Amino acid sequence: MITTFELKSIVYGIIKSSDFKTLINGDVYIDTRPLDSLKNDVVIGALQVPDQVLQPSTVLVNIYAKDIKSGTSYLPDLALLNNVTKLLMPLFDEVYLENKKTYIEIEYQRDYKVDGVNERVSVIRLKTRTIQ
Repeated sequence: MITTFELKSIVYGIIKSSDFKTLINGDVYIDTRPLDSLKNDVVIGALQVPDQVLQPSTVLVNIYAKDIKSGTSYLPDLALLNNVTKLLMPLFDEVYLENKKTYIEIEYQRDYKVDGVNERVSVIRLKTRTIQ
């Protein structure tokens, strides 16, 4: 059986080996990012993996981007979010990892504003299927 730890580690490795650092000033984290991070970071999380022959699961890739101060207001850094999202999405376009018997594909992408802070998140939701 594959675990959520393994799925997050697989996605972490794929992102870490990409050129994401050319676009953002933060880093990649599993589950949580540093408290009060002032950087643009990527955080990877996973949902449950059922114990069955075909193990479907979900991995979430969250891209955080601080808003840009403009006068007395803040504007979302949509260009940064878009560029990082477009850089990372192709990395998960129908990937099969033979050694793990795991298939990864993009389920969808969305974005939202984080409550209480001046930043937005782009979420890439990945579908995984592992054969036990």
